[in-house]
Amino acid sequence: THEEARRFMQENTFASDAEIDSELLRYSTDIPGQALSYAMGQREILRMRAEARAALGERFSWPAFHAAVLSPGAVPMSLLGAHLERWR
Repeated sequence: THEEARRFMQENTFASDAEIDSELLRYSTDIPGQALSYAMGQREILRMRAEARAALGERFSWPAFHAAVLSPGAVPMSLLGAHLERWR
């Protein structure tokens, strides 16, 4: 329920009550697909990172991977994947 979500966020985050209200509204009624798209993007980037780590082994660098993800700017995941394959 809405109240359970509020209580969970109060107990597990440092968010203010105003931030909690905003997040609950956004994810429950305003833009429900936003949370799903964030989660899907996160999973895809984690997958790409695992591939890069496997391919590069000890040459893998966290800062370099981070820079490689951010350098093309806002692009679709398919283009980010192609960019990271070239980067490896």
